[in-house]
Amino acid sequence: MIYQEADFLEILAGIVSAILETISPFVIPIGEWMIGTIEYFLQFFPHGNYTWDDLLIYLVIFVIIIIIGILVNSIWPGDKAKFGKGEGKSGIDESIELCSECDMPCDKGRVCAYCGQKN
Repeated sequence: MIYQEADFLEILAGIVSAILETISPFVIPIGEWMIGTIEYFLQFFPHGNYTWDDLLIYLVIFVIIIIIGILVNSIWPGDKAKFGKGEGKSGIDESIELCSECDMPCDKGRVCAYCGQKN
C-alpha cells in the first residue's frame, strides 16, 4: 500500500514538473519583468528609518486607494436583483395561479396535477 502511494506521488511530481518546464519560457520573463518593475518603483519610496515625511507618502497612497475603491463601488456596485415581468419584490412571479388546496402552481379552471383538486 505504501509503495502504491509513493508511485502515485512520483507520477504526480513528474506531471507537475513537465507542466512547469513547458510554461517556464512564458513565466520566467513575466517574473523577471515584475521584479525589475518593483525594484524600479522602490527606488522612489523611502525605506529604513521612517520619519513623518516618509510615512506621508504611504498615507497619501492609502487614501488614494480608499477613494478609488469608494468611487468604483459607487459607480459599479455589482450585480443587482433583476425582476422580470409580473414579478414582485420577492422575485416570485405573481401571475401564476396557486391551487386552493395544496398551494402548488396550476392553471385556473383545471384539475391540479398535484392533489387532483378542480380549481
